[in-house]
Amino acid sequence: MSDRFLICDVIDRGNVVELKSPKIGRAILRVKLGEAVLAGQIIADFWCLGQHYLLKTPANCSGTVSQILHQDRIISLAYGDVFLHVARDVVDGAKKSSGEEKTRNVITINAPMDGMFYLSSSPDSPPYVNVSDTVVKGQTLGLIEVMKSFYPLKYQGEKPARISAIHIKTGTPVTSSTPIFSISIVMASP
Repeated sequence: MSDRFLICDVIDRGNVVELKSPKIGRAILRVKLGEAVLAGQIIADFWCLGQHYLLKTPANCSGTVSQILHQDRIISLAYGDVFLHVARDVVDGAKKSSGEEKTRNVITINAPMDGMFYLSSSPDSPPYVNVSDTVVKGQTLGLIEVMKSFYPLKYQGEKPARISAIHIKTGTPVTSSTPIFSISIVMASP
């Protein structure tokens, strides 16, 4: 069964983006106050008329969760209800990284399966990648352990990318769709 997605509606207030419910339903948030949020990230499980959806942020929304407007674990929402504020701060838009290249297209790399995530092959080994490293197609970013078997998490993009954030620590359990890395595609300047 494939997952179905809904994208939040937004009210753009400049430095803050208010996320609105795209339908009537109930949501369970996957993000917390102060947590980084990226464009296209899954931020909640959403149920509408007995159907389950994954609720994603739109393409123009990235920053830090600055306010959650409901205290309950399960949030009942009407169409258009504002339920979350995201303060723009870190990764919105294209930014120059040097005179020769610029970064753009911030992408989240999520866990492809449930398991335990590791940044290195052993506690004594250096991590496969660090923040600000440039990676190429096929390069190992980390490992996911499932029932004593280790599966490499590899970068699949066609163009080189820079690691802009590592969202979880080594030895952290992950579920399918857990955001692990944020990367920015590296493009040559025209």
